[in-house]
Amino acid sequence: MKKILFGLLVMVFAGISAQKAQIELLGGQSFQLDFVDYELYGLRLKNHSSAEIEASIVSKISGKQVRGFGLAPKATVEEVIIESDSYALFTNLSDQTVSFSAEAKPKQA
Repeated sequence: MKKILFGLLVMVFAGISAQKAQIELLGGQSFQLDFVDYELYGLRLKNHSSAEIEASIVSKISGKQVRGFGLAPKATVEEVIIESDSYALFTNLSDQTVSFSAEAKPKQA
């Protein structure tokens, strides 16, 4: 019984905790990021590189860009809200490798 209760607590804690990733993109490369377990989530982003990274929020239904912005080089943290019918797409338009961090946290509608 204790093991089952502990397992449930771990699952609940994992469901409400943030998920973090460090991502590297080669020159000209794109990366799609989606957290399908979340209905609505906040995505905190920080560019650690000296080149700008293009960020787009794309509709899963139409495949068209809903919103877009750039992650400035060595920028402060940016946050964007993403709905369950969208995903984030990051594109490195430079020739150099770039890296950025992303942290997703579920939000209430």
